[in-house]
Amino acid sequence: MAGSDMAGKYDDAIDRESAFEILSKRAEAAAKAAEEAEAEEARLEEEERQFKQARRYDGGKATTTRSRSTRRSSGGGLGGALASAVAKELKGATGRRLVRGILGGLFKGR
Repeated sequence: MAGSDMAGKYDDAIDRESAFEILSKRAEAAAKAAEEAEAEEARLEEEERQFKQARRYDGGKATTTRSRSTRRSSGGGLGGALASAVAKELKGATGRRLVRGILGGLFKGR
């Protein structure tokens, strides 16, 4: 052994990391990063929820004014409530779709 070309090369024992150890460290780091990302996302969602909730608050005066004007415009009884519900529905995306469909059908040939 002492006379061979490899005599000094393999004499020292080196403790290197195994592939399992390297992969487990990577997995732990990825899990930690995922937990941090989830915590950050939850924090941002909470901030957004609080922001939206804060925007909805308009104090006591605006709420009472709005409820009075709604009562006046809705009239009374079932007919007024139905008209109010239909008006609210037509103001949104559904109303836009209906109007586009009707006008598109009328002016399609032109």
